[in-house]
Amino acid sequence: MAFALFKALKDYVNSDNPSEDVTPETLSVLLLSDENAESVIPPPKKQEHDVPLTAEQLVLNRIKTLHDEAQDCIAERRYEEAFARIATYQRELSGLQGVIDDVYVELMQAVEQKLRSTIEAKAREAVGSVGSRSYTQVERFAMLFAHYLGRQADGLSMYLEHYLQPLIRAEVEIVFQLLAMYLAFDAKSKAVELKRQQTLEADGDEGSDAVFDPVTGQLTMRQPHLPSHQEQLIVRILATTIAGGPGPVHFSSAVRRLFEFVAQFIDEKYAPAERLFGLDGLRSIVNTLLKQADASTVKLLDTFIEHAELQMMVVRVNQAKHRLDDDADDETPPAEPLDPRALVDLLDEMALLNECSEMLDRFLNRRLAMVLVERAMPQRVRTMQELMMYYNILEEYYMQHSVKKAMAMNQAQPDSRVSSMVDGVFFVVKQCSLRALSSLSATSACALLHMMHNILSIDYKQVLHQALHDAATSSKREASRDSTSFAVALNDVTTSMEYVALLRAELDAANRRTFAENERELENVRSCIGELADIVHALEQQLLLAYMERFAMNAVARTAVLLEAQAAQDYELDETAYEAAQLNDPFVSSFGPAAADLLLPFKGQLTEAAFGYFVEQVQRFVAEELERSVLRQRFSMLGSVHLEHELKVLVDWFGQYSQRGVRKAFSRLTQIASLLALDKVEDVLDMWGDNATITWKLTA
Repeated sequence: MAFALFKALKDYVNSDNPSEDVTPETLSVLLLSDENAESVIPPPKKQEHDVPLTAEQLVLNRIKTLHDEAQDCIAERRYEEAFARIATYQRELSGLQGVIDDVYVELMQAVEQKLRSTIEAKAREAVGSVGSRSYTQVERFAMLFAHYLGRQADGLSMYLEHYLQPLIRAEVEIVFQLLAMYLAFDAKSKAVELKRQQTLEADGDEGSDAVFDPVTGQLTMRQPHLPSHQEQLIVRILATTIAGGPGPVHFSSAVRRLFEFVAQFIDEKYAPAERLFGLDGLRSIVNTLLKQADASTVKLLDTFIEHAELQMMVVRVNQAKHRLDDDADDETPPAEPLDPRALVDLLDEMALLNECSEMLDRFLNRRLAMVLVERAMPQRVRTMQELMMYYNILEEYYMQHSVKKAMAMNQAQPDSRVSSMVDGVFFVVKQCSLRALSSLSATSACALLHMMHNILSIDYKQVLHQALHDAATSSKREASRDSTSFAVALNDVTTSMEYVALLRAELDAANRRTFAENERELENVRSCIGELADIVHALEQQLLLAYMERFAMNAVARTAVLLEAQAAQDYELDETAYEAAQLNDPFVSSFGPAAADLLLPFKGQLTEAAFGYFVEQVQRFVAEELERSVLRQRFSMLGSVHLEHELKVLVDWFGQYSQRGVRKAFSRLTQIASLLALDKVEDVLDMWGDNATITWKLTA
């Protein structure tokens, strides 16, 4: 039949009236034949001379070439290329119906059937070789089933059962192995440390590395502990990597690695999975991935809670809190309190765990918004909520007790104008608040910020108040005593105000970075941070201003003597007296140097901010005294001009030491001098009422 076909093709091509739809070019199509096509399709005759091939020869050459290439693709497992050739064949064959014999269709169908059978056999082989199969090959066959064989359900089933699930199990197994290495080292380290402590206690000398020898009467150094082979191995594993692979990880790193695997898988497989399996198939893949990842994460979190003994820690914290709140005598021996320093690494780890969980949820909500429709709260989230409940309790305990310890250890520092308490307290509250924000939990952040506000506005402010009261009382009782302790107490207040303002700005920036994607959480945390402004106001109004006035009392009393020259000065000046006063003003020339000698010693005791408040108290007293003096004196036109000049000199002089409130302090006096300089009383109307160009501090 093939020979008859070729003869018909030859007769057709050589005919005088060929069809317009069929040309030599369209006859040269992509045809596939089975491996026995050589016996059916005779090879083209060799040309002795370089003569152009006929249409028949072109067709035969193309058929032979495509047949060989198709067989090569199957043999070399290039199945996608084989399907591409079949698709090309079908597309071009559609234009040759009625011209090409059915034998070519049969040959193509035979090759296609062989291709399908080969894929099915190789897929079974890849799925069945559990111990050594390649996940990439299984994924490839699943996609071949869905895309080329038209068996989407079978491809999806293969993808889930024999690719995705084993892939996740393998990753989880690696994570747990690395975590087990960490736990083994941690347990061994604790055992070695306990043994060392017991050895020291048995020797009767806990902290010394020397031992007294009663025979020689000399001190000899104790032999250091030599680690066992197992200990050396564990340390070596931690210090290096295993054959270039990852080293042991702690809990947060284990969870982070697992979540990064989930995120990377979704990023890489989302588009091809949706294209091959559709939205429903993609949803099945995502749900399977997240279900197994969540289950493994819950195991990790439960192990962490058990390993860290969080429940026992919370019980001890609650017992300590109840003992403080209960005034009644309790005969039961108290449990040993938790050392806040021992909680630092644990709290960091808990914050990192929640950060990893929140980052995964944010990624899923952003990347899979169309896939995760009405998804129930995973067990992972509920377990993480339990973990953060423990975190809040332990973080509050750490903050309270660390701040109390810092306040109890308060002492003056030789090279600092501020006591050690201030830096200690704000180091703790900054550490806790930033750690709470880094956990990405708005609930925990607000709870810790509220606790911090209470500690600073109640406990810490009370300690500052007591220090000011004691320093003021001591300074008043012992007149010969210097004011150093009083100055340190004032410096503590002003420095605390600066630290609160800086902390608020830093927390605001961290809040914007952390909750930028969630407007509601951003505003909730911002509201809690805004409460810190109340602390600054309370410290200034209730402590600083009241006690700074008492601190400046001695300096203010000495300043009154300097103002006597102004009170005795005559301001009813004529031109001659005015010119003389301008050249040599006894008040201005004497006040500046004397006031500088008065202020400079305090500048060495106070911080820059505290000294600014101190200068404000002095200049306020000077302005009030000058106003009383001016209201008792008489002025000529030139005398009022000279008064304006003196006030300007005073404002400039105080401005050298502090810009805080200097113009405000002398504003009333400046306005009085302006009124005195007017020619007529009627001129006041041009400056008063609706025509006023300044804000009057004077009243009519």
